Amino acid sequence: MSLDLNLLRVILSVYDHGGIAAAAHALDMSQPGLSAALQRARSALNDPLFIRGSKRMEATERTRRMLPSLRLIMETVDRDVESAAEFDPGSYRGEFKLALTDAGEAILLPSVLVALAKHCPNADIRSMSYTIPELQSAMEEGAVDLALGFFPDLSSVNYYKQVISTQSFCCLISADHPIRGSTISREEYFAGDHVLVEGQSPSEELLENFLARQRARRKIVLRTPHFMSAPAIVARTQLIATVPDGVANIVAMMSNPRIVRAEFHMPRFDTCVYWHPSMQEDAKNRWLRRTLVAELRGRLSRPGHGERSA
Repeated sequence: MSLDLNLLRVILSVYDHGGIAAAAHALDMSQPGLSAALQRARSALNDPLFIRGSKRMEATERTRRMLPSLRLIMETVDRDVESAAEFDPGSYRGEFKLALTDAGEAILLPSVLVALAKHCPNADIRSMSYTIPELQSAMEEGAVDLALGFFPDLSSVNYYKQVISTQSFCCLISADHPIRGSTISREEYFAGDHVLVEGQSPSEELLENFLARQRARRKIVLRTPHFMSAPAIVARTQLIATVPDGVANIVAMMSNPRIVRAEFHMPRFDTCVYWHPSMQEDAKNRWLRRTLVAELRGRLSRPGHGERSA
């Protein structure tokens, strides 16, 4: 015997409404379609299920015995399966788990908090940091909802992404640095003393690879693993820090250091929202990524465009 869920719904609807026409209307089916489905259920169960009464279709004894189990099955499906296709941000009280780098956290997380406070006020947010292999495993296992920022290694596997901004690099120098203009020349850049952030930042790796291809080397005076300490160091020294635009936008809210733009070409990169293919049709994840993309594009200085699979 094989019964699909649609046949169970047909049986319950005929019982509840007492006839083919009313049951078909309730299920948004045609009468011939419902009659055919009822006939398949009768054949599968080897029972007429309903017989015509004076005023309505009357259930057989077999149908009456099945009714409690059928209702329980359909209530469970409606609650645990079909309701999962919907997401109500206003009533959600769970946790959103986001993967960010330290720079990405400083750039993006304030806007994420504002957006979720507005649209999903009862949710908690957990910011998480991973190496790329750890991040891939966490996203495969569903332990991370979205990765936010620049994660080029995720583009080499079957992930989805949506661009929220395109950035390049600029330089931070102190207010009393000898470079007085708003730009820095190639000669000034490579003649100066630099602070280098060493760590797992994909954007810093992008810059280092770019400079290596140019056969150009900076004079590194200080190496530090902490991206967000660079502005404070630069403000009190004559060092130059090369940082993504997003970091510079945060620094712009401070009185010191100053931002200068390179007069020569610097690489560009996309800040994105990434998600695993297993989350593509998940209602909560779909709402979260659409909401954050819309909010972050509106808040970041250089919005990107389009959705594409990685």
